[in-house]
Amino acid sequence: MLLAVAARTKNYLGIYPEFERYAFGTYPNVCRPFETKWDTRTFRVKKDRYYKDSPEIDLLLLSTDAFYYDSNPLPLLYSQHFHGSYLSKYTVWEESKDFEIEPGLHYLFSLLPNQPEPLFFRALRSSGQGSESGPSGTQSTLQGSLTQLLETETPLLESAHLLLAAGILKETANSRQLAMDILAQLISEQRVDADLLTQIIGVLLNHAYSPVQRFVDTLAAMINLSPTHNDVACQLLEGILKRMNAEKPLKNTKKILLQYIDLQQKTARPMPAVLEERLQYWEKSSALKKEVAQLKRSPLTV
Repeated sequence: MLLAVAARTKNYLGIYPEFERYAFGTYPNVCRPFETKWDTRTFRVKKDRYYKDSPEIDLLLLSTDAFYYDSNPLPLLYSQHFHGSYLSKYTVWEESKDFEIEPGLHYLFSLLPNQPEPLFFRALRSSGQGSESGPSGTQSTLQGSLTQLLETETPLLESAHLLLAAGILKETANSRQLAMDILAQLISEQRVDADLLTQIIGVLLNHAYSPVQRFVDTLAAMINLSPTHNDVACQLLEGILKRMNAEKPLKNTKKILLQYIDLQQKTARPMPAVLEERLQYWEKSSALKKEVAQLKRSPLTV
């Protein structure tokens, strides 16, 4: 078992079929790297006498390995105290009855310096996958996990970018500010995959996880910090616009276009052809035609 922990510590993306013959070989993250899948879902929530749609991030744990057991595999560090219960293609991540992440958050990250991905996903689960505010304890879990992005020395994978996107789009202003401060620092260190982050934010916005206005206001805090920050901010807006439904743009798309126009002028970043195709649809919209006309007149338009 110690060899398995050492192997995973040395190479967190490695595959070790030699451990399959042992009992602990069925535990998550032993023979194969920790695998997850996420999506978005919307359900109806009753508030007072009314119902409202509440979108959230749906976290799933891939069940390609046979890790269904009756008790938590506490002896193995990298098991993350996960306890599966549903015999289906995917099993929803459940909190263990004897384990809470928030009180020992920083201690857990110190135990897993080369393997933060399971904890990033668990923090998302613990802090609530929705963008609406939760109890103060759940917010401290999210914020504490966000700070770990700066301390983690391994490459930031999808779980880290999902955590960052969730923080940027949270309802609470302090969580958003912290997420943007961390994003700005990670950009300076060239540790952010702008395309991956854009893809995640685009999915969340398209599923109404957060209002567009909230994202635009939050992103404004990063503009003009440096030419590099402006370039990444422009990439984020560009990627979101490219992934938007051409025939049915989101509410307040005008705000994104205005911010994009400003950043395009500052960065001299050419507009990609796929975005120019979007403009052909949006120029028919009375709410967007002014901004579209301004973009089409730009010498940076392909």
